[in-house]
Amino acid sequence: MAEDRENQQAVVCNPDVLAKVVGDDTVLVHLKTNRIYELNRTAARLWALLDQGLSPTEIEQALVREFSVSPDIVRREMEALIEELVDERLLLRR
Repeated sequence: MAEDRENQQAVVCNPDVLAKVVGDDTVLVHLKTNRIYELNRTAARLWALLDQGLSPTEIEQALVREFSVSPDIVRREMEALIEELVDERLLLRR
């Protein structure tokens, strides 16, 4: 089951997207569309962990530890955020 989730959610940061930390915020700029996206703290951490090449399971474990949230909540929020970022072409499915 975990392997199915790994395969289903395997994504990478789009190389056409530039991430910049501006103050306390992380801003993504899609270089081909010139659209700008602002990430909240949790989404910024997810982005950073994806950019480091961590798997969805490793990211989930890190977010549970760092934000003291249950795995179920992290999993749901992570899945929703990944879908949103894929829809915006900020993340690409492997």
